Amino acid sequence: MASHISSSRETGLCAAIRNLSLPGKEALENLPAGHHHVDVFAISFDDHYTVFMESMTALPGEAQLLALQELDSALNAISGPDNVHLWTDASFTSDPRWDDIRSLAQKVMIEFDW
Repeated sequence: MASHISSSRETGLCAAIRNLSLPGKEALENLPAGHHHVDVFAISFDDHYTVFMESMTALPGEAQLLALQELDSALNAISGPDNVHLWTDASFTSDPRWDDIRSLAQKVMIEFDW
């Protein structure tokens, strides 16, 4: 049963990262009903990342862990009140910082073979 729980948590993290890896317009189409803000993607990643890390019985490989940490750090770097302008649909689809986030998310997908 523990492996099923771990697998379920990994699936949630994979889905959150997949949304961050998609082109902006495509990702926006995946926003849950009733949610109209791109911060949902970051919040979902943060929630699943936290649960994933706290529930592990063994660390992922070094490259996997590094890729996750890079993505987490990049999202943290564009968070906060000074960067509120980056959390609009327009910025999400066109700002190069979001392109960097997408590239980091794609790297995680590759490292975990998702």
